[in-house]
Order: sequence, then structure tokens, then C-alpha cells
Amino acid sequence: MAIIEAKGLKGIMEFKQDWNEEAILQFYATCFFAKDKERTVHWMTGGERLACTFERFAELLGLDGADGYSTHSHAANGLALQPKALAPLYPRGHASKAVGTSTAMIPKYAFLFKGLTWTLVPKSGDYISVRNFAIDLMLEMANLDRKLNVVDFIFHEMRLASYSQGRSLPYGPFIQAMIEDAFEPSIQKDCSHKVWTPRFDNKKKAPVVAPPSMPVVSPPSRFEKLMTKAQRSIFNMCKFNAQEVVNHNKLAYDRVKMYKDRLCALGDTQVSDDEAPPALALPVLPEFTFPEAGYMDYFVETPARADDKDADASDE
Repeated sequence: MAIIEAKGLKGIMEFKQDWNEEAILQFYATCFFAKDKERTVHWMTGGERLACTFERFAELLGLDGADGYSTHSHAANGLALQPKALAPLYPRGHASKAVGTSTAMIPKYAFLFKGLTWTLVPKSGDYISVRNFAIDLMLEMANLDRKLNVVDFIFHEMRLASYSQGRSLPYGPFIQAMIEDAFEPSIQKDCSHKVWTPRFDNKKKAPVVAPPSMPVVSPPSRFEKLMTKAQRSIFNMCKFNAQEVVNHNKLAYDRVKMYKDRLCALGDTQVSDDEAPPALALPVLPEFTFPEAGYMDYFVETPARADDKDADASDE
């Protein structure tokens, strides 16, 4: 809060003004910032040409536009500083890649940048990166010896926003105050101005309790692996046998049912549910008789008799 009061930011952060989206769109589409002594801005609202001077704009915001340091006027060649210029806003030993983001800043500057994104450097989407003249603004926050010309900063940023083709409508509340001062008919506001309210959490946070460490499990030994495989094999064997028993019982039930259905289809007999099925008829083989005696002698070669030898010799 000391930085906010020293730099003259308290009044602009307390400013509240609802606005009309169509009126702001028309302002950015038709505005022209003249380079005259009064620094007049011209625009159109509802087909009427309007104008407002820099001094009048400061009065509408309740600020002094002639007092304070102007970051844009002192910029070299009208260009913003590079992100590396923000190094003094980071703690010692920070990573160079973190320069240009608000999360790695010293806490008070990170907290202040969050409030500035609601007022002087409104942003949509990326609320972490510090870009363009927000770099000059944040670097000026570190110098408490001089005030910041808040009106001059807003006036320059509105002019730069009119050149861009972004979809956002920055500084809508401030522009709406300027339009209503120059345009007599009342304009219905369809956008609510949300004012940034800093939150100071003085409650002590509960200490973070580390989760209980898990016991270290050693890898299974060779014997344990062997037993695991054996148990798995026994389980699979039992599972297979149980499935075979189920299949066998189902097949027996289907056969019983088939026979009973056939008997019922004949209509000759009454078949009850607990009646046993008929025995299966075995196939009838043709009758074949073996010789009662001399069976083995038939296959055994007998020695030739003498009479047979003499008969063969006489033939010769």
C-alpha cells in the first residue's frame, strides 16, 4: 500500500464506472488524438462528433494531469524497455528465463502488478507476462522518490490501443466517463466495472504435513517367483477342470432333454421329468465264427511229407 500511495495510484484504483460496449467500440473506431497544445481527443458517439481535452479528462478521473513522471514521454524513440530491464524487481539468484513474468518477482511487486492489470494495464488472457510499456511502469514502481503521472499513462495507452486490432476493449470505464461528459443523452450501461480489491490474508497457514512414507518393498526373490508361477498353474488347472465339469453336465442335461422330447413326440408313453432316458443302443456287428479246432495249425507251416516228395520226383 505504501507504493500505491507514493505513486499516486490510490485514486485510479478506487475509480468505478460502468460502461456500454457499443459506445466503447465506436470510440476506438472513430477516435483521433490531436497533437495540439490541449492534447484533444476527437471521436463520434451516435453520429455526433465529440471532443475532450487532456485537462478535462484528468478532472473526470479526479487526478492531476500536470504532476508526475511520464513514462511514455521519457521513452527512448517512443519504444518500451526490454524485459531484461526488470531485473531489479526479482530476487537475487533468479533464473534469467523468469525475467518478464510476474510470478517470479519479489512478492510486493508481483502483488502490485496484479492490481495494475485491473487498472492501468488491463489485460485479457495472459496475466503473467509483463510486456510493452507495462515494463516501464513496473520499473517506475521501484522509484518511490517521484509520483507517476497516471492520467498521462492512460491517455498514451488509449492512443496505442486505438492502433491495434485486438478484441479487447481496454480503459472502458475511463472512456465511458469521457463520453457521458460530452454526450448529453443517457447511455445504458451493459458492462459492469469490477474494481480490484486487494486481499490480505493474515491467517496463519496450517503447516504442510508430508504424507506418510510408503514402506520399501524389496523385489521378489527367485523362489518367490517360482512359487507364484506354481500357484498360477494350479489355479489355471483347477479352473480348467471346473469348466470341463460344467460342460459335461450341460451336455448330459441336453442329451436327457433330447431323448425326453423324442419320447414325448411319439405320444405312446407319458414321460415325466425325473424319468431316466433309455440306454443307448450299441451297433450290431455281423456274426463271424472262428474254427473250433486246428485254428492255430492253419497259420503254422508244417513239414512236407515223404509221399509228396516222391510224387514231385516222378513228375520230373
